[in-house]
Amino acid sequence: MLEDESGGEAIRLTFERMNGQYRCSLTCRVVHLKLTDTLRKLVAGFKGDAVVNRIYPGFTMVYHYVNGSVSRIVEANGNNIRTVFEHRDTLGRLEAQFNLCSVEEEIQRLQGSVNELLDIRNKTKDPLHISDIDQRLKYHSRTLFALEA
Repeated sequence: MLEDESGGEAIRLTFERMNGQYRCSLTCRVVHLKLTDTLRKLVAGFKGDAVVNRIYPGFTMVYHYVNGSVSRIVEANGNNIRTVFEHRDTLGRLEAQFNLCSVEEEIQRLQGSVNELLDIRNKTKDPLHISDIDQRLKYHSRTLFALEA
C-alpha cells in the first residue's frame, strides 16, 4: 500500500507471480505530486512497462514507459495527437527481440498498442495525424509479422 503523507490518497499494489517474476497490473488516478513521483520511481527502478497520463488544463501528456524508460511521449488535445518524443533504438530492439524469452508477451503488448492507435485513429479527423498513426501502425504490423514468424 502506498499512501501520501497526509493519508488522503492511497494506492494498493497487488503482485502476482508469473513465470518466476512478480507482476503488478494497476490502473489508478493520482493527484498528489509525491505519490506520483514515487510511482514513477517504482516503474523506473523495477524496469516496468507503463502508460501514464498527465492531465493538464486543455491537454493530456501520455508517457509510454518500456523497461523503466520513457520510450514515447504524446500530447493529446481533443481529437489531435502529436508525438513529442519517441526513442528509436533499432539495434537495441533487434537484440532484445532475439534475446526475448517470451515472444507471446511482446506480441500481446504490440497488439495492445495497435488497438490504442486504432482507437485514436477512429477519433482523429486531421489527415496529418492520421498519416502519422498509419506509419506507426505499419511499423507495428511488420514487427508483429516478424515475431509471429
